[in-house]
Amino acid sequence: MIQKILDRICKSLDISILYESKTGIKCFHNISHYNMLGHVPFGEVRCISVENLFMCMDRLKDSYTSLNTKILDSPHFELMQMLQNGEDVMRSAYIQRLVRGTLDNRAPIRVDERYVRFLQNTFEKKNDLIQTGAYKPVKVVIVSGQHFVADGRHTAALCAVKQIAPKCIDVTPLVYDTYNWWCYRKMLKNKRHYAKHIDFFELIMSDINGKCST
Repeated sequence: MIQKILDRICKSLDISILYESKTGIKCFHNISHYNMLGHVPFGEVRCISVENLFMCMDRLKDSYTSLNTKILDSPHFELMQMLQNGEDVMRSAYIQRLVRGTLDNRAPIRVDERYVRFLQNTFEKKNDLIQTGAYKPVKVVIVSGQHFVADGRHTAALCAVKQIAPKCIDVTPLVYDTYNWWCYRKMLKNKRHYAKHIDFFELIMSDINGKCST
């Protein structure tokens, strides 16, 4: 409740505050580049094998992060499998991590029957869109030749369940968003907990240097 109140206050004042929790870096009034992802296409749409799709930054500590994990090994993939099979998703790693705040950059949330119904309805709609090919492309950033899912993890996971290579669009320029580097600076103050993310940012900088030298 306190987190919701603080988030509303930050939104009303049009400010964003990063803070470090026991699981990773969280934010009141998240104004990251993800808000732009639905509006700014960059590259060409093409199909990419799910074997070559990996989870992107989540700003969680090394013991919790899914960064660099294959979509096929992600909590999102397990969730899509369970939804397709009509299983109890409350037992899924996705829900358990969501409740603990170890799924992504969101603070812990309370999961009830209404939320489960929301997941089921979203699954059914997404399933229909994938069957007709009318779904929005998964947005990926490319770092050192590897494809990381910046937005559309559920779509990519459901395509993986259906053994379909999802449509993807390259939005790599957004990886250079100031917000990400703001988080990176905070991670540098606690390097032993964020080694995986720091390595990722170093790969980004290596890509930049490589482009500048050519």
